[in-house]
Amino acid sequence: ALWAAQIALNTLWTPVFFGANHIVAAMVILALLWIVVAAMVVMALQLDIVTGLILFPYLAWLSVAAALNFSILRHNK
Repeated sequence: ALWAAQIALNTLWTPVFFGANHIVAAMVILALLWIVVAAMVVMALQLDIVTGLILFPYLAWLSVAAALNFSILRHNK
């Protein structure tokens, strides 16, 4: 379920941010995506350490994307 949720949110973010230019909605989607992936990392670490560790770069990238999204949101009120 977490995998499906992160795929859906990840797929949704691009058209909302770039296509529709809804920066606030994109930030909400990205925050939800970050939470889902963080939960996925925790669950993966419990099942298999290597799998959990492999997901950390994805979480790091989402953190960078969230920082950029927030910066754009802040500068384009």
